[in-house]
Amino acid sequence: MKLSLRLLPAAALVPLASAHYDTVFTFKDDFYLKFCDLSVGMGPADGEALLDGLHAKADAFKEVWETEIEKLQDGECEVVGGVPTPKFSYCEWKYPNRYDINRLPLAGECHEHSGEMAGEGECYIQRLFYKIKDLKVRCPEKLPMIDLGRSDLLTAALEDMIPALMTEAVDADGPWGEAMSVDEVEDNDECNALLSINRYTKIDIDLKCLKEEFSIEKADMLKDALDEYFEAYAVPKIKETVDDATPASAVYSVKSPYDKDGDTVYCYYPSYYNNGNLVDQYEAGDGNIVTNFKCGFDIVWFKDKGFSASLLPDLVETVQNVFIADQPSFLQILQAKYPDEAWVQNT
Repeated sequence: MKLSLRLLPAAALVPLASAHYDTVFTFKDDFYLKFCDLSVGMGPADGEALLDGLHAKADAFKEVWETEIEKLQDGECEVVGGVPTPKFSYCEWKYPNRYDINRLPLAGECHEHSGEMAGEGECYIQRLFYKIKDLKVRCPEKLPMIDLGRSDLLTAALEDMIPALMTEAVDADGPWGEAMSVDEVEDNDECNALLSINRYTKIDIDLKCLKEEFSIEKADMLKDALDEYFEAYAVPKIKETVDDATPASAVYSVKSPYDKDGDTVYCYYPSYYNNGNLVDQYEAGDGNIVTNFKCGFDIVWFKDKGFSASLLPDLVETVQNVFIADQPSFLQILQAKYPDEAWVQNT
């Protein structure tokens, strides 16, 4: 057998200049935004407004990412088919059945007292996510995930998006419209207060409003008036008491633990006899009847990590003093609400 050897020209051994590597990326990353000068923490409605704003600026996000990716490998990379539209989201509660999550601030939110850039309001740091699916990048060399520089790409995109979101916010009461400053931060380590819930705080309210024993009908009138009075005058005082006791904390809301179908019910009366009169009643020295009611509430707040004292003694005294102070008088409001009934006008 005769063999022959043919030498190839040197040029044939060089890879083609047009050779490229296509890499497809899919990932989900978290990031943190700090909103300063908010009057209160962000809740579910704020969360939707927050995401709506981010999604409204998705085109700016995509444009920045494409521009920055095309700078990789000495400007030789390109995005094939354009940058996919990002999907933004925030955290979900791990155990949503343990509490009505519609009453809570957003999951993944914490509070920074007197944060940098804060004025009269406070700062809140929110953990968010963005997901990119099937981002196809073509480069002369293989492009590992780490070389994509996702963190730098995101920062560049947010620097372009956030000013527009703050100036073009449709909802002036939402986080984009209310905040005086919004900044991306590395994490939530700047927060000094985390979410806490004080549940079922109960307080006795003894009312002297009638000369005869209370029937269920009269008790229902009192209960409704108590609810309105409690929400209008006691709730602000509760928030003020918490602020005084622990200034580095922040109250998100004071809620009724008995809330049913959206009805606010802070106060209630105890059991009653078969004849319809309430059980917990006694005659005072002036001949008027004193009846015991109870008011309960939950405090949803961002509790300062350094605060370890109990709020309960101050809260009980605060609520009772609201009724004692008569500014305005509960009995006067009761009479105005039910003018056809003869209520005792002294306490």
